[in-house]
Amino acid sequence: MQPDKKPRAGPQISSATFLEFVVEAVQYNLNNGGENAARRVLSLLTDAYSYRDDLSLAKRKADTLINQHLMKQQQQQRQQQQQDLSNMLLSMMAASQKLAAPQPNTQHPTPNTQHPTPNLSVSHICWSLKTLQAEEYKNGKPLFTQANHWQAVFRILVDQGMFRDNDYDGFDEWMRNNFPKELSTNYNKNSVKNISQTLYNKPLERWTYDPALEKTRQPFERMQTIAKRFQELLFLPDGLPAT
Repeated sequence: MQPDKKPRAGPQISSATFLEFVVEAVQYNLNNGGENAARRVLSLLTDAYSYRDDLSLAKRKADTLINQHLMKQQQQQRQQQQQDLSNMLLSMMAASQKLAAPQPNTQHPTPNTQHPTPNLSVSHICWSLKTLQAEEYKNGKPLFTQANHWQAVFRILVDQGMFRDNDYDGFDEWMRNNFPKELSTNYNKNSVKNISQTLYNKPLERWTYDPALEKTRQPFERMQTIAKRFQELLFLPDGLPAT
């Protein structure tokens, strides 16, 4: 006697569901491929019973292919995640090394034509004053012409620590002993002392125009130009042509 065959597993979907699938397949092919495409679907379903064993094998193979495909996708995703993590760590390391590395000096170097500190030697101050007196202002007029312009000179020397704020006698003695008389014809000690009643009796960087003390801006701007230029000259090396 032949052994009894194992009962075939029943369908995994209901007849109603299968019928719905067939109707949808036919309708889809009618809409997209025409009558011939719909008839091919029916022919395939008709022949499917004859190849039910082959279809069962095909299903298992299809399941295997689907599982392999899913596993491959998961593996690729893990590899991509590992690569992203590796790239992120490399970027963090590079950023850390960049922060730890000595930063380049982005400040402009001091030009070779300028000293880091002013030259307060007698000869250099005299050279600076002679140069200042020879310079022109607006419309080709001399820059340094009035007695009160010596207030700007005194203020800059005070700012550089050469004299105290009210050391007018010391400045006067220095002028008489060191600066040529022919170049100091418009110098007047009393005019320099009058700086205490002006806005110039404070460091140059704090000078601001005050209408109560100066009726117009022109005298203030001229005095400011003299002070800034004299300060620049003090920082230049000896004998350097003034520009």
